[in-house]
Amino acid sequence: MNLRIFSYDVVSSTQDVARLLAERDIQSGIVLSQSQTKGRGRFSRLWHSEKGGLYCTIFIPISSESAHMLPFIASLAVRNTLAAKTKSIVQLKWPNDVLLNGKKVAGILTEVQHGNKPRALIGIGINVNQKSMPKPLAKQSTSLFIHTHKKSNIPLLLNQLKKNFISIYSAAIENGFSTIIADWKKHAHMLNKRASINTIRGVVNGKALDIDANGNLIIQKRNGKKMKILEGDVTLISRT
Repeated sequence: MNLRIFSYDVVSSTQDVARLLAERDIQSGIVLSQSQTKGRGRFSRLWHSEKGGLYCTIFIPISSESAHMLPFIASLAVRNTLAAKTKSIVQLKWPNDVLLNGKKVAGILTEVQHGNKPRALIGIGINVNQKSMPKPLAKQSTSLFIHTHKKSNIPLLLNQLKKNFISIYSAAIENGFSTIIADWKKHAHMLNKRASINTIRGVVNGKALDIDANGNLIIQKRNGKKMKILEGDVTLISRT
């Protein structure tokens, strides 16, 4: 997989630039920017994108069958990159957040372009060299610098992330998605814990039992019935 890096000082969002590059028939690559003026996360939420973070979008051609595995591949690649960097506990929050010692340090936004040439845009935001987080986010978010008190080289971090993504993606294509889910679950922070999941149909409370072969979260409600959650925001109620 050839992932050429396109670097910018500032963009509206790396997703926007990746979309434009794809429309010019550039098959694949990584858009990296020092900052974003309109960075966004899932559900169109604002992603604070001041200088100091790693903001990138990996864009690749895909088959429709493989699209659902990309958030798990990307978050696992981020997790492995940061774990090697910090030697600390780095966990995964379903479906696509990365936690450093229990606080969010990175997020993933995957968008799929359908049509004659299906393509995925995998946006990745990592809090790297920020010395502090905005007040509304300080309790639940962190950065590598806050945790390690050391400044990181963002291009070097991106190169390691690129290697990890290619390795995990290649393994998924060769061996199947089930191996990725198995690896992902080893680092999941919510399994076997009571959780509240905010979905488009309302809030679901229960015990997070498992993640199935398609990446769905399996919840056991108080009445014992199991429920499959396709997408939502997870908040832990307790640790047991």
